[in-house]
Amino acid sequence: MWDVASDRSVASFEGHTGSVDAVAFSPDGRMVASGAGFGDSSIRMWDAETKKPLPGFTRQAEDEDVGAANALAFSPDGKLLASGSDDGTALLWDVRRRTLRGAPILGHEDRVSDVDFAPDGRTLITAGYDGTVRFWNTRTGRASPAPIAASGPITAVAVSPDGRTLATAGDEFVQLWTLPARRPLGVALKATSAGIGALAARVWDVAFSPDGATLATGAEDGSARFWDVALRRQLGETVRAHRAGVTSLAFSADGKRLASASDDETVLIWDGALWGRDLDEFKQRICAGVRHDLTRDEWAEYLPGRAYHRSCPSSP
Repeated sequence: MWDVASDRSVASFEGHTGSVDAVAFSPDGRMVASGAGFGDSSIRMWDAETKKPLPGFTRQAEDEDVGAANALAFSPDGKLLASGSDDGTALLWDVRRRTLRGAPILGHEDRVSDVDFAPDGRTLITAGYDGTVRFWNTRTGRASPAPIAASGPITAVAVSPDGRTLATAGDEFVQLWTLPARRPLGVALKATSAGIGALAARVWDVAFSPDGATLATGAEDGSARFWDVALRRQLGETVRAHRAGVTSLAFSADGKRLASASDDETVLIWDGALWGRDLDEFKQRICAGVRHDLTRDEWAEYLPGRAYHRSCPSSP
């Protein structure tokens, strides 16, 4: 765990015997859940303040590739934890009792790639490599009769804070949907560049800002993009700072920062002004802080992915 202000590691949670594929903070910020794969397949809980382990959830799989907990999400009230697995199942856990809530949720024919809750906590949304997004009643565990179907694997899903918009990622595109009608909202957004050969890079994650106005997308080509949700158009330029795929995105609670994690083993923190709503103001703030025209190294640090030019004309 990292202190964002100082860029220093403040805690290391140890206990999994396989790769850690998913983490989630509880809504009150007091607990951290972590999920593992590759023969571990356990879900562990940690006290975010003391950094000590708490009683966790364990679902051990006989096959190391089956049951891996690769997606986690807390319900808005923090009472439930949802997990998605490689074996095509989703699970609902009672956080207080640390027990499974009901039977495993079955419906996907391939890996469950992502999970999220509707803001009212009554609906669990799961995305799968079988090309479907499914909706489940969290009280009964029953599926809605109208899943969303796509032509290829769905790698990520996110619900806007007001519960009226759903974002799904698959291949190089991101599609917005209206809720509860589940109708496409305009054309799909192309959120990656060309990949290897004729194959386009996939979009690996999507995240809404806390006010729901901005959508962030992270892709296999190491890029991050930001979108105006209402206008469905890209904000600013594409950010390219990671040397490998962007696997996870998360906005801060105030929406002023975005964290991006990558297969290049780095986590980057982005200033909210970077995604183009007021780039001139952002440049002014940088110039006021450094008190000179930006060097190329400083430009690469503060404004990655943008063409270098003289940015502080009044500076010596």
